[in-house]
Amino acid sequence: MEAVPVDFYPLERTYKTAQAAIAGARNNPRQPKAKADSAKLAGTSVVDAWWTHTQFAIRFSNGHILHIWVSPGRVEWEVTDVPPVIGESETQRIGSKPIRYRCGPGAREVSQDWSALTARRRGAEFERLWLNEGGLLVYLRGRLIWFFAVVRRTDLDQPILWVEEST
Repeated sequence: MEAVPVDFYPLERTYKTAQAAIAGARNNPRQPKAKADSAKLAGTSVVDAWWTHTQFAIRFSNGHILHIWVSPGRVEWEVTDVPPVIGESETQRIGSKPIRYRCGPGAREVSQDWSALTARRRGAEFERLWLNEGGLLVYLRGRLIWFFAVVRRTDLDQPILWVEEST
């Protein structure tokens, strides 16, 4: 599979210190939605997930689905009981091959194995959703942070997902 050429959207805001970045995230206008959606997923665990380059759906043990998708420059999400419509021909699941990205002007290649990230999270207890300038963070007990961000696919000038784990 050929590497997907991407670059990063500029952040809306940057901060000079870690403390300022944390305060900025706390004051993000979408943080109340993340808190409300966290309450809907409280006491659940990850059951399964499926995805495309632009959407990611995580099913939890209470039947709720965390649907994550991209818009230019930002990640959107909702918690729903109805599985989102995701292009069947493009849908990936556990067992899918890693995605390779070619990043920025230096053309550094990065491989992301969304299948492995998801498999490691099956059965993990949900803790909370958090939002920062970079994207949406999904906290699960005993796992690294599941981080969802948006990058620009340069050959098509379209937003696509960037999914990784972080400390």
